[in-house]
Amino acid sequence: MIDSSRYAELFRTEAEEHLLRLNRELLRLEEDRSAAGAVEEIFRSLHTLKGMAAAMGHDALASATHGLEGLFQPLLRGGRLPDDACMELAFAGADVLTAGLPGARSADFPRLVEDLLRRLDPVQGGGAEPTGVRSSAADAPATRPSDPSGSIRGGVRGVATVRVRGELLDRILGAAGELVVVSQRLEELGRTVESPEVRSAIRRTAALASALQGEVLASRMVPVATVFDRFPRAVRDHARRAGKTLHLDVTGGEIELDRSILDEIAEPLLHLLRNAVDHGLETPAERVAAGKPPAGTVRLGASRSGPTIELEVADDGRGLDREGIRRAALARGIEAARLDGLSGEDVDRLSTLSGLSTADSVSETSGRGVGLDAVQTAIGRLGGILEIRSQPGSGASFVLRLPLTLAVQRSVVVESGGGRYALPARCVREVTRVDPDGGAPDAVQVRGETVPCRRLAEALGA
Repeated sequence: MIDSSRYAELFRTEAEEHLLRLNRELLRLEEDRSAAGAVEEIFRSLHTLKGMAAAMGHDALASATHGLEGLFQPLLRGGRLPDDACMELAFAGADVLTAGLPGARSADFPRLVEDLLRRLDPVQGGGAEPTGVRSSAADAPATRPSDPSGSIRGGVRGVATVRVRGELLDRILGAAGELVVVSQRLEELGRTVESPEVRSAIRRTAALASALQGEVLASRMVPVATVFDRFPRAVRDHARRAGKTLHLDVTGGEIELDRSILDEIAEPLLHLLRNAVDHGLETPAERVAAGKPPAGTVRLGASRSGPTIELEVADDGRGLDREGIRRAALARGIEAARLDGLSGEDVDRLSTLSGLSTADSVSETSGRGVGLDAVQTAIGRLGGILEIRSQPGSGASFVLRLPLTLAVQRSVVVESGGGRYALPARCVREVTRVDPDGGAPDAVQVRGETVPCRRLAEALGA
């Protein structure tokens, strides 16, 4: 056993990656029982995870993983196809492995492992190996757990990547930004210098500072697939609980986004996906009656548009319940006369009001009136906007428009009270000239309208 304290975070990160791969391949195998290479990938992920767990001294996790290996070994050797019972047991096993990761492990994890091994025993014709985990010669090759340079560090050594803490990148980016500012100041001073060599060196310094900032920014960017890959299993389980069948179409996973933004949008995206299942898609019987295929389609996609990224969650279900939204809005005290004057699109936007819900009952994930409001609030904090499109009877689409990064923002620089301030450009709607000596001190005239105002320096107490 190696010194687990040195590699605990690395183990958890790599274990999560193997479990994501395991769930992805299980979903592929469930959809197509003869999917090429799926069983091999599942077995490879399990075998690697088993070796890592044993090396780190996580014996219960290693035993559970070995038990699941036994479930897939006959499929790997004999070319048989898994039945529904096998798939359900495999998904249950993946859940047990997830529950056993350090940091998320529950007190009853040993019992979960015992229950899993008990369910696996009749399927594989024998029990799991005792604690310590042995690998037979017929198993896929694995690094010996006792080798500290193997199971954990070996996986990192084989690829040209290194894991860096996010806060360290933030500090480096901050220093790079300061260097850019200093180099710009040097360029201003360089215009007063007659020496061509000095001016050339200053320009070179500015170019290097800008390049450094760009490289650090690039290091913060990660594919959205790192978050998208978490959703297929969650959507599959949610649909089964809701009694609905669907196909999840995921595109654009290669698009890159700032990691700090990506971490913040995971929960809003999951909520929108659950909404699509709960409120968007009809039951198979309802879809057939409406002339649709029994299985619905939910789309999760990413695309880039200039300096922004668009994330879309869409479904081919019933669309937003506009009458239900109107009733809920009335119940919240919005006047009927005001509602009558709203277009369908305006009614759709009411669904983001706090506390508004059209659900008939409260479930684990729906009916509490904290859904789209929370999504819109989270997106707003990131400087993005939420667009809602709905076609009754045909489906709905929710588009999140977000900046690619929050590390560097376009700004409008202004002076007030002798100080200079940078205002995020996304927060500036319009810039106009006013007569400082005309009108009241707390208001200005803009296109014939009186607009309340306040001097920036006073507002900031400067």
